[in-house]
Amino acid sequence: MATSRRYYAVEWPYGQIAWSSEHGTPGSAIAFDTADERDAWVRNGNPYTTQPGNREALTAAEVKQHHLSIVPIDELYA
Repeated sequence: MATSRRYYAVEWPYGQIAWSSEHGTPGSAIAFDTADERDAWVRNGNPYTTQPGNREALTAAEVKQHHLSIVPIDELYA
């Protein structure tokens, strides 16, 4: 049984600089069906890495490494 590939991103609640803060880490990775869909979502975030709302694409390995839960994009805005 083949699994479909997923593409991941996060939105930083306090900017990427807060990664080491327990309040600054994203708790969930957003899952997308296509890289284009993920990339468009990332582009619509805050472009400044030190400010809230910055978005970043992640690999599946990074999602696993940081123990992030996965939320499909369809459920994020439901």
